[in-house]
Amino acid sequence: MKTIRTGLAALILSVSHFAFAADPLAGAWELVSAKYSKPNGELIDEISGGKIKSLKILSKNRFTFITKAKDGKFISAGGGKYRIDGNKYVESVDYASEARMLGKDYVFSWQHANGDWLHKGMEDGVRIEEVWRRVK
Repeated sequence: MKTIRTGLAALILSVSHFAFAADPLAGAWELVSAKYSKPNGELIDEISGGKIKSLKILSKNRFTFITKAKDGKFISAGGGKYRIDGNKYVESVDYASEARMLGKDYVFSWQHANGDWLHKGMEDGVRIEEVWRRVK
């Protein structure tokens, strides 16, 4: 019986490792910092130090996010499908609290650095650079 349990545990670990390797972004993430600028480089806003709280969850090609101010006031939420193609991460928004986001695809370059998820791209004419950290 102990051998069966050990084998089952090993199987579960290997399957979960395979799933993680197949989708390196699957899981829950919180925003650590962000920089938003105009295409010419002029800074619009910078977020750090808990100015806002944003949580993003990715699972089986679906994503959802919610963002609130430091005081708890709701800012925005949304979700839809996502895909990873090499160093390209694409979100296709199916539902959102902001109508301007509905039906849009947002394309970002992404990478892992020191366990964080960094992504950069354009959204409605604004250059976005965000750092996300996996929620443990």
